[in-house]
Amino acid sequence: MKKCFAPLEGITGFIFRNTYHEYYGGIDEYYTPFISVNQTRKLKKRELEDLLPENNHVPALVPQILTNQAEDALAYIRMINELGYNKINLNMGCPSGTVVAKGKGSGMLRDPKALDNFLESLFYGLSTMFPSPIKLTAKTRIGIRDISESEEILSVLAKYPFHEIILHPRLQKDFYKVPVHMEVVKSWQKVLKVPLIYNGDLNTPGDVHNLCHTYPDLEGIMLGRGLLWHPSMLSGNVDSCTNTEEIADCPEEDLRKLKEFHDTLFNRLLEVMQEPNNVIHRMKELWFYLGCNYPDCEKQLKNIKKAKTIDDYRIAARSLFCR
Repeated sequence: MKKCFAPLEGITGFIFRNTYHEYYGGIDEYYTPFISVNQTRKLKKRELEDLLPENNHVPALVPQILTNQAEDALAYIRMINELGYNKINLNMGCPSGTVVAKGKGSGMLRDPKALDNFLESLFYGLSTMFPSPIKLTAKTRIGIRDISESEEILSVLAKYPFHEIILHPRLQKDFYKVPVHMEVVKSWQKVLKVPLIYNGDLNTPGDVHNLCHTYPDLEGIMLGRGLLWHPSMLSGNVDSCTNTEEIADCPEEDLRKLKEFHDTLFNRLLEVMQEPNNVIHRMKELWFYLGCNYPDCEKQLKNIKKAKTIDDYRIAARSLFCR
């Protein structure tokens, strides 16, 4: 079963992806944070750097785009394809209020007819404008306000030749706190004629095992926050997650490796990013997740949160690791 690393904006750029793969591995595909498509039809410098093949040393990278305009999407897909990528993901799941207000991300699910028109234009362009096939995938939620919306959204998606569908079985209004609606997974598997990848609340090895045991016909799983909370969760070149021997229920976090991973990531960010404050900010975002591995270090974690300079951050992190 394929294992994918979900994108998290501000954290999982190419430096993080390379470092994670070097220290932990176990991932078959990494997804970029979404590229916000706009009418300029130009990649920003940061977006281009994140996509450049020479910057990415992972098994496979799938660029993700955020848009509700087919013509603009096709222009960006062409640019991305020219960099060597023939598999691209459409973000139909982001629940952020600012994104949804623009009718993008999970905001696309509010009007199934408009979604249908968008996909019709998009797939027509993909079939006529590109000399070799583009593998378009979608990452989606199941609706905006009510689970009853799921059926109509599914019927729209089932009309089109997606390469894969990544299903996060929550509504937009649920964000990440309401339990996932697992009751829809089997119906999506039954209706869709394309491979289905599951995403949502895979935060422990037990979650992974239980899901794979219950839904063995899934094409794969996508993990995000769970791998930030517990980076070693899928390490060890796991080939299958269908029995408990291959992924233990509660592996103890390897804190030594976590320190090495942290130090390497921090130093690489310092080398590449020009503004030290941006490095500190990015590391603090990561510690929002990593901090759960140090439940008895509230003082040290608070000092990391308060750090304003690189030296302050180094001292605070060293204090935590040497506790």
